[in-house]
Amino acid sequence: MVNCPYCGSADVEVVRTWKMRNYTVTHYRCRACGDSFNHYKDPSTGKEFMLRSRRRTDYSRKTLSSGIGELIEDKLRGRYGRFGHDDLVGMVKDIGGWLGFRVEAEYRIDNFRVDAVFFKKPRTVPYAVAEVHVGGDVFKDLASLKHAYDKYGSLLIYVVARDEDAVARLVNEAVRGAFHEIKDKLIMIRADELRRLHEALSNGAVRKFVNALITK
Repeated sequence: MVNCPYCGSADVEVVRTWKMRNYTVTHYRCRACGDSFNHYKDPSTGKEFMLRSRRRTDYSRKTLSSGIGELIEDKLRGRYGRFGHDDLVGMVKDIGGWLGFRVEAEYRIDNFRVDAVFFKKPRTVPYAVAEVHVGGDVFKDLASLKHAYDKYGSLLIYVVARDEDAVARLVNEAVRGAFHEIKDKLIMIRADELRRLHEALSNGAVRKFVNALITK
């Protein structure tokens, strides 16, 4: 039986099913809370796990004044240490800027889009690209990163904010197989690790010290 990873309800419905590498992937929607998730199962090994899709926040269904729902979410995030996609992209941009890069968000590379790219002179193409995972299709994220590497030879940064262990297993399998070209170019960092790095580099003295080391 598959239960919703958000609310624990067993009242879920199958939206669609597809094959992805060795896995059979089933996309479910929870009738109780309305959120969705993917269930992965490898029939040959019996290995299975779930990845939550990017969770939506719909304040239009709440009888709250404008901005109150967002304020509550910000307070809860601060209390429980949870970060959304935009929070993490913002941290990536801050870190890149503090280290002397010009950072652009929501950058399109042909038919792919990545969350952030790092530019540094004299290089005219992206030195590094970053993708932030808070839910959804891991292989789609990896395809975007691989395209950046194929086209520009960029360093690849993958920030993972949810289902970290399950995502790590998928990534490790992928870089030993279809995505083997990026195995040594991909840096995977968890959201809390990114937060600690951001907190450290927000100190001007630390930034000065790090920049002095990396510019030598």
